[in-house]
Amino acid sequence: MKIDKRLAVTVLAFLIYMLTNFHRPAVTVMGEQLIRDFGLTSVSFGFIGLVFMWTYALMQFPVGTLNDTWGPRKVLLVCLVITSAGSLLFGVSQSYLVLVISRILVAVGISGFSASGAKLLAEWFDRKQFGKLWGSFMGWGVMGSVLATRPLVMLMDSVGWRMSFEIIGLISVVMLVLAYFVIDSPKDLKAEALQEAQETKTTSTAPKTSGWDNLKIAVTRPETWLVVLFFIGVNSSGQVLCALWGGVFLQTVYGYSDSLAANILMISAICMIFGSLFSGFVKPQTGMITGSFVFIIVWLVITFGMDSLSLPIVYIIFALIGFVQFWAVVAGFVFLRSVTPANIYGTVYGVANGAAWILGAGAFQQIWGFILQNGTNIRNFQVAMEVQLIVLALSCVAAVILAKRSKKTAANA
Repeated sequence: MKIDKRLAVTVLAFLIYMLTNFHRPAVTVMGEQLIRDFGLTSVSFGFIGLVFMWTYALMQFPVGTLNDTWGPRKVLLVCLVITSAGSLLFGVSQSYLVLVISRILVAVGISGFSASGAKLLAEWFDRKQFGKLWGSFMGWGVMGSVLATRPLVMLMDSVGWRMSFEIIGLISVVMLVLAYFVIDSPKDLKAEALQEAQETKTTSTAPKTSGWDNLKIAVTRPETWLVVLFFIGVNSSGQVLCALWGGVFLQTVYGYSDSLAANILMISAICMIFGSLFSGFVKPQTGMITGSFVFIIVWLVITFGMDSLSLPIVYIIFALIGFVQFWAVVAGFVFLRSVTPANIYGTVYGVANGAAWILGAGAFQQIWGFILQNGTNIRNFQVAMEVQLIVLALSCVAAVILAKRSKKTAANA
């Protein structure tokens, strides 16, 4: 029986992207073991997360452009080799330096998975199909975050953190072999890219352009930076709380156990999946506006009602944050795809995603760290969240502007 090529490419792209969301929070749950085994301080442990985050963010720019010039197949294969090497090296690390180097390698490797997945979907599916598929892509990807919570802890309890990462490295090798035989671009890509470039009226009138030309188009489009501004609020808020400071917040402010905090964060990750899937059935403009406004309301509740929230309410708040964050973020990428031809989408995606990570999660991780260095108490967490409210308000403004621009463009078409 002949396997549908497009289906095979799509499924494998989904599975590979799960590695991105697994690796980002994976070290969080093994923090105590790493601190104990390597004699780390809070600063040295925090540096591992810092260098990982910034490496991942900075790599978005080159991998986005390379997806348009090399093609997603080559980028994925190279990134899978680097990810496999980094994962295996992490498991056998005997010094802090090797530990940091291995995490840098993993960050470089996984940095190409989302952009390559976006490029593949943009090549194999039209803009209307892309919306529903991108929601599913992001949703399945978040399964990696779920696996990096309770399931990873269970694996570590069975075989230890070192062997756990060796297993993850071997899984990456399997993905590499599958990608070598499966991943490819459609044969009629050139004609489709030319048609999309003409339909969206971009300056890219030919499917083949240089990486520099693509980059100039990406950075001079107002939509790119409005989407970045939108992401800075909704994505950075979800990332700094749920992926970075969530465990510390739940354990120090509410006195929850490691197990209970992990369960709450797992529920949040599961709701990210549902938010991603839901976004495929709602217009991206609606998702961005509704998502950002609901997000800011939920954030107001947790910020100013922090000292009086019961356990069920905390569960609900983290569930809503996970759902709304990914509903809104997926909507932002779908909107960006709707105004971008496939032949330059890798570059535009890389610029938007990279800038959003650097100016968003990367910057606010440091801002939160600066605020919380004097103590992880309720008041300091409230101050950090009050700062976050400012960028959430900017997200709402950006969403409204993008919706109005989209409506105006449609009216003039």
